[in-house]
Amino acid sequence: MSRQNLVLSALLLLSIRVALIIWGGQHDAPGGDQLAFYSASQQLAHSSAEWLKGGGEFGYRAPMYFVYLAGIFNFVSGSTFLTGQIATALIGVLNCVLIFVLIRNLTDDTGAKLGFWLRGILPSYVVADTFVMSEPLFATFLLSALVIISLKPNYPDSRQAFVLGVLIACCVLTREVAIVYPIVFGGYLIMASGSRQDGLRHVAVFAMMLLITLAPWMWRNVIVWGQPLPISYTSGVNLHIGNNPEATGKWVRFSPESDEINLGFGTPQSDAWHRQEALRYIQEDPAHFMRLGFKKVAWFLWPRFEREEIKELYKLPARQATLLSGVLGVLSAGVMIIGIAGFVFGKRDWFWWISLTLIAYTIFVTFVIYGSPRYRDAVDYLLLVFAANAITRWRSLLVKIRTRGSLVRKQLFILLPVLSYILINWMWIAYDLIKSGH
Repeated sequence: MSRQNLVLSALLLLSIRVALIIWGGQHDAPGGDQLAFYSASQQLAHSSAEWLKGGGEFGYRAPMYFVYLAGIFNFVSGSTFLTGQIATALIGVLNCVLIFVLIRNLTDDTGAKLGFWLRGILPSYVVADTFVMSEPLFATFLLSALVIISLKPNYPDSRQAFVLGVLIACCVLTREVAIVYPIVFGGYLIMASGSRQDGLRHVAVFAMMLLITLAPWMWRNVIVWGQPLPISYTSGVNLHIGNNPEATGKWVRFSPESDEINLGFGTPQSDAWHRQEALRYIQEDPAHFMRLGFKKVAWFLWPRFEREEIKELYKLPARQATLLSGVLGVLSAGVMIIGIAGFVFGKRDWFWWISLTLIAYTIFVTFVIYGSPRYRDAVDYLLLVFAANAITRWRSLLVKIRTRGSLVRKQLFILLPVLSYILINWMWIAYDLIKSGH
């Protein structure tokens, strides 16, 4: 695909998203996370004093998506929630381009085109791009980091380490779950460098740029809270949401006991209290924590979307919302299954190992905290790459099956139990949804 065709195709994808946003008819921010991101970004756009204000959504959550939206709101006069939707749709289209570049660098132009269009026109991705959420921006930084590696994966240089430090810091500043990413990508630089000396030099450059990029926010935290870390204050609350007497494996409201002791929202004290309560609950009943962990993973694996998410953003009757969510879920499930197959049969290169590490880490976090299909967003991008490669290389896979039978049998021995486990989890969640009347 030429650069001109890529730009024209990206504009087509953007027009599809804008049309869906306008058709959806929801021009006021719904409740929940979307309202939190939108309202806090509007406050930040109207007053720079919000940057140094303690408590509230800005600071409770990692700052980068707020800063992005506030920048758009400052640039566009009379910004509304619809402006935030289009701003997020722009990121989604950019991610389609990044998927194209990444797959092209990994394999060839054919797989890259398929990855671009799968990400661009599958409704499960298109609809997600119209939500005012931080996941698309997080994926932008992650995909950009992978693209930088793909330019020269076997013997990275200092320029790659320089840019990786900035991009991984931006991941951390977008979603707190990326706090382990510096270890993953720093480890890659050591393993892939030509010598130990080169590896140490590249890691030093990587760490320097990581700290420089994090420094403004860390200094802000020192001014506001008297301490540079953590980046945000969601980890303790989320740990408590997933580990309390009322926990079900996914997000649920529980009694706001912290309000009674006046710790405030989005403060270090509140975060620490929630973390202590969650750890106390885990210590008191570790067996239940382990059992519930599998339910959390089941929710994590559930295909998007739930009916409630659709109804939250689009003005649809319940029956239509249920039908649409079912279609989106089937498409999401299809990409997941093909992506997992492509991963199992995939080449054990740098991308495979980084993907394995990030997927395993995300599942571990889910097991400990709580599960949601939305939190699978970054994993879905990795699986999409493997899915595109599997679809375009199915003939070579058949040849591989005929000529390398023993290896394929080992891979099938891995694939079949994994797919069976996922299917069992889908049936588990579907049964719970039917039982609860959803």
